[in-house]
Amino acid sequence: MQRQSICHLIIALFAIGLIACGDSDDDKDIQQDVPAKSTTQTPIDSEDIAVREEVDFNVEEGAIRDLFTSHAAAVTERKVNKIMDHWLKLETRDVFMAWNFWNAFTRIETWKGVKGSFAGTFEKFNNAMNVTITEVGIDKRGKEATLQADYQWLQNGKLIAAFKKDNKEQWKIQAIDFSNKDLIKWIKTPEPQ
Repeated sequence: MQRQSICHLIIALFAIGLIACGDSDDDKDIQQDVPAKSTTQTPIDSEDIAVREEVDFNVEEGAIRDLFTSHAAAVTERKVNKIMDHWLKLETRDVFMAWNFWNAFTRIETWKGVKGSFAGTFEKFNNAMNVTITEVGIDKRGKEATLQADYQWLQNGKLIAAFKKDNKEQWKIQAIDFSNKDLIKWIKTPEPQ
């Protein structure tokens, strides 16, 4: 009796296995609709893809170039409030201006500090600022950027400026380094898009 039960169980399992492994037309349709699994090990951030698709890097670069050109014109006009309209209004160390004029390195931090530095400079100097933008780099999310340029102001040299979007999604200057040497020391360039 026990052998008969085991034999029936084995036959039943065999029959179930054959039915389950059968090749019906419905199963083929279902399998064709299922996409193959990705073999990549890097997770894909759906937010990153959505943002990347929405960023028009040519438009963003044009806005950055226009902003910096306008900033240079405001410096030439010696209009401190107009200059500071171009800057990210934060009282943090991330907002700064650095230079190495006449072999003296200076770094002025915070929005108020930068504003005071321009006001003090205009009391002593009346130089026009001319810039020739050489490169603009924008991060893949379109939120941060850098700009490199040749400049003529209190002396001639190279500068790098950092930009960040404010809470109104407008580009603002976060920092400018006029120090002319080792430009990447203070401002890091963004990852390419």
